[in-house]
Amino acid sequence: MRVGIEWLPLASRELLRGSARTGRELGTGIHIHLNESLSEVEIAKKMFGRRPTEVAYEEGILGPDCIAAHCVWLSDTEIALMRETGTQISHNPPRTPSSARGGAAAGDARRRPQHRARPRRGRVQQRRDMFEVMKWASLLHRAVRVDASLQQASDVVADGDPQRRRRARSRDRRAGCRPQGRLILVETNSTMFTPLMPESVDHVYSHLVFAANGSVRRHDDLRRQVLMEGGVLTVDEDEVIVKANAAFAKWSARMVVPDLESVAV
Repeated sequence: MRVGIEWLPLASRELLRGSARTGRELGTGIHIHLNESLSEVEIAKKMFGRRPTEVAYEEGILGPDCIAAHCVWLSDTEIALMRETGTQISHNPPRTPSSARGGAAAGDARRRPQHRARPRRGRVQQRRDMFEVMKWASLLHRAVRVDASLQQASDVVADGDPQRRRRARSRDRRAGCRPQGRLILVETNSTMFTPLMPESVDHVYSHLVFAANGSVRRHDDLRRQVLMEGGVLTVDEDEVIVKANAAFAKWSARMVVPDLESVAV
């Protein structure tokens, strides 16, 4: 859980500073949506005299404990600020269909070599399946840039688990990976992993990214709490849904939306 800023134009500079301070005092870090659309960039320029990421930098939001979502329309200066502060960029490839409806575009993976896509962070409304997110993370940029060298399967998996090269293994036709604090066991004895050369780690990665979906998950352990066993959830999904909807309604009722008509583009 992190202190979150949904949309920078909805916040004041005071709120941004306070959010950064609170996130660090609590040790949770910060999550913020930045540079998702050109309209956001233009509104921020009119409201603050700066582009969104520049405002976030000035108010102390950026840093290694900050996850910045989307970041589609970053300028070279903003990319440099991200790199300087070590801010994590959350790549959200499945967001593209909904963003496209609003006239947004796909981010350019080639312009951000120090901020590789991290599909484990990029879950949005349009996709709940992280395997599908990995697939989009690779195919989207290859198609848009007409460059098959972008977002190789091993790199996409690495973005979800930076330490996986030291732990990658294939045994008894099962693949396992442990993103930070999480263990996921994948059933590779399926048509999605056929044909498979289990001795080839790259071949396993290719199937994980381009062929598999969430149905291959057999075991999910988050910080020693078992969430899935034998492909069956161990939590009450109905209860989780009810509580999530109630929490959303509660916070929506408290949201105060400023009048942006005067600065709308």
